[in-house]
Amino acid sequence: MPVEPLFVADMPTLKARLRLAGVKSAASDLIDEAVEKVLGGFLRRLGSVKVDELKLIAYTENTTDSTLILRTIANTTEVLWVRCELLRLLPNFSMDGGGDALARWNDDAAFRRESEFQREAELKRCEEELARALDILDGDPALGKETRLRVKATAFEPTGLEADPSDCRWSLW
Repeated sequence: MPVEPLFVADMPTLKARLRLAGVKSAASDLIDEAVEKVLGGFLRRLGSVKVDELKLIAYTENTTDSTLILRTIANTTEVLWVRCELLRLLPNFSMDGGGDALARWNDDAAFRRESEFQREAELKRCEEELARALDILDGDPALGKETRLRVKATAFEPTGLEADPSDCRWSLW
């Protein structure tokens, strides 16, 4: 039975958004595996009730309605999450001679011949973005307030090395 995404319309749309639309090799199995992991991840993180609520919201591109935006966030989060999984899976697959998947993956500038360090940094950034998106979908009230982060300046301690006396240490609380 073919695997279908939760929030993105269908597998061809998801593959297109991942820039892997033409992949016909065994990499398709890896994409399916990533989608299955993401499906399980959504259910574990949000619960079946929340997932069902989000699926009931009609997807509309370029919406400004706050409820409909949640569905858009769910769509983009699913694409991001599958991308994170592929960051883990595809490099190993390409080492096994994965055919056209490696070529298509490398066609995307974000993945082209990156080092292990670069891939790990991208994976970390991807996971942080994913965590923020899942918090929003989960209805965490502390979310969306990143711009309201309070910053206070601590006392300026001149060391003679400052080029500008307005330069001071900042702390978050």
